[in-house]
Amino acid sequence: MGTKFFTYDGKQCGFIRKMVDDVILIEDAWINEMKGHCATNGYDTLLELVARVLSAKGHPAISRAQAFIVLQQFFKGEVPEVLQNTDIDEVKGKGNLFAKPAKAAAAAVDTVTKPVGKVVGGGINAVSGVLKKTSSKNQSSEVTEDGSE
Repeated sequence: MGTKFFTYDGKQCGFIRKMVDDVILIEDAWINEMKGHCATNGYDTLLELVARVLSAKGHPAISRAQAFIVLQQFFKGEVPEVLQNTDIDEVKGKGNLFAKPAKAAAAAVDTVTKPVGKVVGGGINAVSGVLKKTSSKNQSSEVTEDGSE
């Protein structure tokens, strides 16, 4: 295990390229963690976004394998410029994707549970069956699968 570097085109590169060009640092442990998470919890949380977007635009329901390939093709190619930050992509620990994980998780649950539509092979059951607790300064509430408290 170790550290790998990738260009913004998504190609793995070596340390020398890092010295002369902007690169993205990726830890093997991050990839292994995601693989372990999906092996334990399934892929539905990743695949559901594809099903929801396509369903909302009137496309028919798709299988998990179809959703996986859609994601694979979507991510093929270079990192969109809007996602690039050459000041922090080359190091670990400076990212700010979810600066406040608790609030981001609550917002993600709200986003996932509110839309209605066909879902990848019942993937919504894996997400909406999980109850997330959100808290504010004055109260604590539980978000249910229909988005109500």
